Amino acid sequence: MTDQKLVNATATLITQRTLDRALVGSCEDAAANLDRSLKLDQERTMQGSAAIAFALCGQPARAMAIREALAKSYPQDTIINHVFLPDIDAAVALSANHAQDALNALAPAADYDILGIGSYLRGQAHLALKQDAEAAADFSFPLTHRSVFVLCQVQGMNVAYPLSILGLARADALQKDVAKARRQYQAFFDYWKAADPDLPPLVAARSEAARLGL
Repeated sequence: MTDQKLVNATATLITQRTLDRALVGSCEDAAANLDRSLKLDQERTMQGSAAIAFALCGQPARAMAIREALAKSYPQDTIINHVFLPDIDAAVALSANHAQDALNALAPAADYDILGIGSYLRGQAHLALKQDAEAAADFSFPLTHRSVFVLCQVQGMNVAYPLSILGLARADALQKDVAKARRQYQAFFDYWKAADPDLPPLVAARSEAARLGL
């Protein structure tokens, strides 16, 4: 039993780290890492996280294969049907630049945002559609539920929190609220001051903030 728990924990850790990296646009070795974790364990939420990572890393077929298997195996499971399946669908749609499809996928899951990264994905979709006010509302959700999004180590929540700060900065910039956008960019830089400076979101944020005079 102890050995099995260790295997499960190892698989979950690999999947979580891979999803975290996928959320920041770093997909090197993602497929190999996810394949390794899925060989170790088939726990349902871990499979869901792996599917989201596959989608974000440009492998929609792998993501949808897991999605279909989860839907078939867990037809009555609330977490799977109201959190993971919509988030997988949204991640696949966003990776294909189909922002409206992502919003459609996430619409029935809004009441379950606290359990996943639906609000962050919804914010990304609204940003892509230049719907700044809606994006700001979406990105504000993780920021007002900080204890969950920072402490919870499932489905990318710990990375979705700082990325939501960045998303809010971008939404404020779209709304031409330069002062507020600057504050949010600074909050993002402060939060990730110890992060790898070459992370794609940090590189992009520095360039965006500079254009606002920060």
